[in-house]
Amino acid sequence: NDMTINEFNEKIPKLEGSTVEFKQILGEGDKALRRLQTVNAFANTAGGDLYVGIKDENFEQIGLPLNVVDKQVQVFLREVKEHLIPAITYKIDYILLKKDLYIIKIHINRNNQTPVFLKFHNHADVFERIEATNSIASAETITKLVLDSIGVKYDDNTTNKVFNIDAFSYFTKVFENKNNKEANQKIFSSLDFFDDGNYLRQGAVLFLDNFKGNETLIKVTKRKGIDKGESNYKLLYENNINILESIDESYEVIVENIGSYEKKLDFGRTTIYDFPLRSIFEGLVNAYAHKNYFIKDIPIEVDIFEDRLEIKSPGSLINNVNLFKETNISEISPSRRNEIIVNGLVAVKYMEKQGSGFDKISADYLEYGQNYKPYVTSTNNYFTLVLPNVNVVSGMINKNTTNFDIVYDDSLMLSERQKIILKFCYFSPKSINEIASFLNMKVSSYLRNDFLNRLVNMNVLKVNRDEKAALYFTNHDTVKILSIRKENI
Repeated sequence: NDMTINEFNEKIPKLEGSTVEFKQILGEGDKALRRLQTVNAFANTAGGDLYVGIKDENFEQIGLPLNVVDKQVQVFLREVKEHLIPAITYKIDYILLKKDLYIIKIHINRNNQTPVFLKFHNHADVFERIEATNSIASAETITKLVLDSIGVKYDDNTTNKVFNIDAFSYFTKVFENKNNKEANQKIFSSLDFFDDGNYLRQGAVLFLDNFKGNETLIKVTKRKGIDKGESNYKLLYENNINILESIDESYEVIVENIGSYEKKLDFGRTTIYDFPLRSIFEGLVNAYAHKNYFIKDIPIEVDIFEDRLEIKSPGSLINNVNLFKETNISEISPSRRNEIIVNGLVAVKYMEKQGSGFDKISADYLEYGQNYKPYVTSTNNYFTLVLPNVNVVSGMINKNTTNFDIVYDDSLMLSERQKIILKFCYFSPKSINEIASFLNMKVSSYLRNDFLNRLVNMNVLKVNRDEKAALYFTNHDTVKILSIRKENI
């Protein structure tokens, strides 16, 4: 099945990624291991294309003569048969580069039967593809692959608990408030909460008033700065109660711990919260709706940073396994992993029957422009929704941001250059080389003594000398952010 090089170049990605890898030549024996890891990872993750005859360091199209093409295909067929269990499916195409030179395109399908093991030297591993790298799969990922393969759904399992409407008083209260009608046994039956023998399904158990279990565990943390490396953080909330109360309580805690300002309108004022309130709620509901509940001991994590709010849930967004900072979130439509849990959330109008809530979040952020677009990242292990802080001056902060003001002891009489150093080192530690480059100065004793050491002696800059190269970072106890946020209007 030949394809011309022009047709090929119109379609081929220009970079390696979660579903693309280039090789100049396929190795044999021990040299085949890395390439087999790629094939194994593709089969376990989302499938992918392996191109042979293209250099992976600079993507130069080399091509292979016909006799080498034939040998390479035989090598592939032999190695895959010998080392991958169970058998995988694939399709091989040939692209004519120029006279007598071909590129081989091997498309690996995601296997129906997972996990696929790579057996090499009497040792078996399972690999997954994350962005452009192959990683040994975690125990949680392997569990998910097994369960995906046999089609078991967590929330569909029948338990030994018998349905009793009185045990769902919180659910009933929310349902009746949202729907303005009584929640009777017929309503619960229509949600598939119990089977013909009145035994509760596992998904329904998570809505019980007295539920306590790590399946619903959630942690809400407020962090000083823009990454988890900061030691200055506060755990605001942690609980493992029923889903509806978890969502409601987490939402209240988040709203109480984010900033806001009053914006003047032609008639009156309105409150602009750091994150649109509807988006926070939709994000929490989405995390519980699409969580992989087999990964029960890993919590949903909510982190409030200076410039964003992250909601991270265990398990991939099914059929959107590999997403990286995808900003077109209104187009993301995950498959339903937890039908009964979703039934419950839809019944109380926490979510709509069709959709993930991402379209509402996208609409909430539309007025703020490109710098404030929310995004989603999804892998086999987790998915994360990121909501930018709309009250930060420039949207998402990077680690070199300096467009903000700081507050410190006035008696220190800091120069403009000293202040710039404190801002530059505020969100991440920096080496003297990075500081010198940023200031357009040479690395010298003048920079080290007159600036850095002096700031350290003033207790506004800290230094970590345990590293190979000393790293400097601003002391958040003595230097505070004043106006990384928009001014009150």
